[in-house]
Amino acid sequence: MKKITGTFLKNLIVKTGVVLFSALYFSCSNSAPVITSVEAKIVYDYESEKVRPVQKLSFFLSMDSDVRRVEYINVYNEDTGYRWIINSPNIIQTEGDRQYAGYTHLTAAVADNALVPQGNYTVYYIDSCGNEAVNFFKVEYDKDDAKLTSEKLLEKKSFDKNDIMLAVYSMDSNLLFYDTPYVRFGERSSVDFKEDVKINIPDAAYYRIFYKENNIIYIMPRVDVTDQVEQNLTTAESVN
Repeated sequence: MKKITGTFLKNLIVKTGVVLFSALYFSCSNSAPVITSVEAKIVYDYESEKVRPVQKLSFFLSMDSDVRRVEYINVYNEDTGYRWIINSPNIIQTEGDRQYAGYTHLTAAVADNALVPQGNYTVYYIDSCGNEAVNFFKVEYDKDDAKLTSEKLLEKKSFDKNDIMLAVYSMDSNLLFYDTPYVRFGERSSVDFKEDVKINIPDAAYYRIFYKENNIIYIMPRVDVTDQVEQNLTTAESVN
């Protein structure tokens, strides 16, 4: 009886293993990833008003496949031969079943003045089954922008109200609001939203203004919502 039971269990384990391997094999072979489009943007991040920005490349692949299966993304600049491998890409799944995979902080080497190479890029998306999808994008920007402080940038450029976005954050840097500020606070000529944020978003600690220009994004230095920050610091000190 023990021998029969042992043989039965062995056969069951083998059959189960074959079924699982077959399911995995056919799943991998029949559902190759597909990149439907690529959106790439150069980002200038101004940490303060007196320093030059940190330049980054942000890109996202719109996928016609399950982004949860992504293994890594390989980005290759055809003009310089530089290659970046993103082992832990960001993935996004929206309510409308749209799926994206990408990265927001691709930076260049200090030896190249920390500027992302311009020109043509090839991007490779590899899933956990080893399947590959390929697509392309191009990077162009004005190198002089990287030399400007935020103040000098705004003297050089003018932005339409539709090119301005407002991001509001909590003390823990959680995003509380991100939209065109005029949607929430109405029309105005100034971009000083401190009082509006203070009154309308109680948990806000600071905000940053994003300016958009074609495939370029300029992120202005943080603006503290002073009263809220001081209140949180006072509360923390009283607890301690």
